[in-house]
Amino acid sequence: MTRRKLSIAERWQVVGMANTGLSCRRIAVHFGVNHTVIIRLVQRYRQTGSVEDRPRAGRPRKTTPREDRNLSRQARLKPFSSADQLRRLWPIGGRKTPVTGDTLFQVASLSKAFASVLLTKLIEEKTNYTLDTKLKKIFYDSLRSDYVTLRDLLSHKLGIPKHDELRFDTELTRKNLVARLKYLKPDGVFRSSYMYNSLMYGVVTHVAEIIGEDTWENLVTKHIFEPLEMKASTFASTADLENILLAKGYVEYYGEL
Repeated sequence: MTRRKLSIAERWQVVGMANTGLSCRRIAVHFGVNHTVIIRLVQRYRQTGSVEDRPRAGRPRKTTPREDRNLSRQARLKPFSSADQLRRLWPIGGRKTPVTGDTLFQVASLSKAFASVLLTKLIEEKTNYTLDTKLKKIFYDSLRSDYVTLRDLLSHKLGIPKHDELRFDTELTRKNLVARLKYLKPDGVFRSSYMYNSLMYGVVTHVAEIIGEDTWENLVTKHIFEPLEMKASTFASTADLENILLAKGYVEYYGEL
């Protein structure tokens, strides 16, 4: 069997798999190493609590004790994760990366602000519509009511709850979302109930695409990002996640990040 060196993340993965009761031979087959390598590694961990090789003169340490503990926790929680997946969960040295003007943060529902700004800008520049224009005039479909307006969508006043389970449909698009709205069960009174609903902003972005005659991503880039020189800003739907400076979130776990 070809001899190879296990990475730190792989070693913690070995520990996690051993703690689930898997035999050293089976773990060795999984990693493509001799079973004696796994036996020695597990013994070292049980004796010292570490998976590091014994210190050698001039050898730099790759991880901090805190990173070792977090890798150990991740390996126990996800014993069959690959070493690369463990590295992504707790990037070695990642916490030391400084935030710059190009660091990207996920804005989540703050994207609704971009959607509303873009829509009002396109309405003003390209149409005779107003926020009180009925959607029936745009889609030629009553959706849920002949009276629903763009303002109703933006202000969460349709009386329809979240129905977030629909967002997990892999075939859902901005375009076919419109046809599905009529089947969503209401739980409030039209224009009298405030019910936060992200799906309605999916409709807002599609209206912007119809008016702007382009994809929402391209329209936001052209009308918002470029004028404001937001050169690093991008979209989860189009970004190369492997090659962008994306901020990673951390949580406190027993007093440590």
